[in-house]
Amino acid sequence: MTGPAFDAQQAARLNGRISIPTYLWKAVYVPGVGAAAYVARNDAMPSYAVVSIAELAGFAGVDPFPRLDKAYRDTPMTLIAPTPHPGEKTGRKVSLQTLMATAVDRSASSEAEPHHSAFRLSSARSFVHAVFNPQ
Repeated sequence: MTGPAFDAQQAARLNGRISIPTYLWKAVYVPGVGAAAYVARNDAMPSYAVVSIAELAGFAGVDPFPRLDKAYRDTPMTLIAPTPHPGEKTGRKVSLQTLMATAVDRSASSEAEPHHSAFRLSSARSFVHAVFNPQ
């Protein structure tokens, strides 16, 4: 399962309406083996943390596996390092506290917003023109 986590101290909104997650998580459960979750900041930093499902539930406020045995919930299984996309830096495993200690850099998303808006508007105009002026 995958989901967002929000930090009220670093809150950001797209167009003043849509909340942008501060962190993203991916929970993994392998029956008979264990469970754990990756947590990463929602920015360009290649750092990530591996946490137990209990830690994830406390951190994100979401329990991805509510019926999971306590033994699986409290102890994270070993997860392999995430594979970076071509051209990206290899991720660096850190503790959840280290991951949370550094503020998320929102400058790139705020600079990109006008470009996305212009793209959306030009795409919408093309769509509306095609629908109402079919050739």
